[in-house]
Formats: sequence, C-alpha cells, structure tokens
Amino acid sequence: MTRRTTAPGAMAASSDLVEFLRHWEGLPGGVPALGAYKDTAGVWTIGYGFTDGVQAGDTIEYDEAEDRLAAEVAIRVNGVNRLVTVPLEQHQFDALVSFAYNVGLDEDDDDKAEGLGDSSLLRLVNAAQFGLASSQFGLWVWANGAKSRGLERRRIAEAAMFRYGDYGMRP
Repeated sequence: MTRRTTAPGAMAASSDLVEFLRHWEGLPGGVPALGAYKDTAGVWTIGYGFTDGVQAGDTIEYDEAEDRLAAEVAIRVNGVNRLVTVPLEQHQFDALVSFAYNVGLDEDDDDKAEGLGDSSLLRLVNAAQFGLASSQFGLWVWANGAKSRGLERRRIAEAAMFRYGDYGMRP
C-alpha cells in the first residue's frame, strides 16, 4: 500500500481498491455475478454491482464484467478527482472511490445528499477534517428505509480504509 499524498485531481485507483471492490460488489471470492439477481434494496444487479438497465434473466460474461468494472471505477475516479479539493493519501482516495462506486457521485445542481457530491463526508474531506470525515461513512447504511447489515459492514470497511489504510475487510 502506498502512503503518498497526491494533489487534488491527479489520483488513480490502486490495485488494492480494485480487489476490494471485487469482493464487495461480487460474489464470495470476488467473482462477478454472471446472472442477474436482486440486491438488498431489491434492484436487479449483475456483475460487480452493475444495475443500469439490468432485468431478470440477464447474464454477463466474466471478461465483460471485468471490463465494465474497470470502466465504472474510472468514472468514479474521475468524479472523486473533480469533487475533492484537498490532497489525499492513496487509501483515503480509494475509500472515497469505493463509497462513490456504491452510492454514486451525486454531481447535480441540488444540495440533497444522494451520493458523495452533496454529502457531509465530502464537505469534511474538503475541509481536511479527516477524523470527522471517517465517521460519516457509517451514516450511509440504509436500503429502502431499513438499516442494512451488509451496508453497515461495507461502511465499516471503507472507514477503516480511509482512516488506517486497511483494505483487508471482506464481506
């Protein structure tokens, strides 16, 4: 794990993050779900947590899931680079990318927190209040109005990555 601080807008995802996402967004062992299933929020999902346009009965090939994972990570990396205005260490950046991969970037014109963009997490990061920021991950544990144990565990893992550089927590 690299512990270097990089200027805002210039960071890339680490290989540790990609492996982390494979485990959290895929099946046990970090393998993509090749057939569509409903996630904890009741949304049709496939591959590594892909939901856009997914319907019952859809399938995806392993190589396609891997390619799409790389593309989706790149979208989140670019978004986090746009949203964060302070230098971060690699593990902090990776935790924010993981968070945005799961909840979205929320780069719209309103101020409703629907993802990273309008979140108190981002406001605290951009104020360089990293200790307070790490506590914000735990607020994003709800699916369809109910607290999700899976999301609680994921947010604990992201907070540990953000605060301590611990990529090892798995579902």
